[in-house]
Amino acid sequence: MNVFGVIMRVYSYLFHLVLGLILIAISAVTLIGGAHNLKLGMLPWSGATLTYSLLALGALGVILVGLAVRGSLRIAFFLWSLVVVGFLVKGYIFSSYVFSGPGEFWKALIFILGSILAVVGAWFSWKQAPASR
Repeated sequence: MNVFGVIMRVYSYLFHLVLGLILIAISAVTLIGGAHNLKLGMLPWSGATLTYSLLALGALGVILVGLAVRGSLRIAFFLWSLVVVGFLVKGYIFSSYVFSGPGEFWKALIFILGSILAVVGAWFSWKQAPASR
């Protein structure tokens, strides 16, 4: 058993589980409040579309983590992790997003690097030998 691979898989599962739960929580608070006034400049949506997109993406992320942990649809989990990196890089780097200061830039950079590291873990998850039943 590759210890590095196990650590990377666990990191990836935790990263995407927490991300999914945060997305669900943000959208739930917005839905409960009734005003679709979220402003997340790094994402391509706004208004109600943003709220429901966060809810759907959060739920999808949590479901894919659960399936990957169980050993099914690991390729979908890997693709999900690539999509997350794509959204982060496009939203923070290749968009008109403006950082409020150097501290926010470094937080975004750490978030992007953490998601890239989670892709490595998702790769190990995808390439893991199927569990014997």
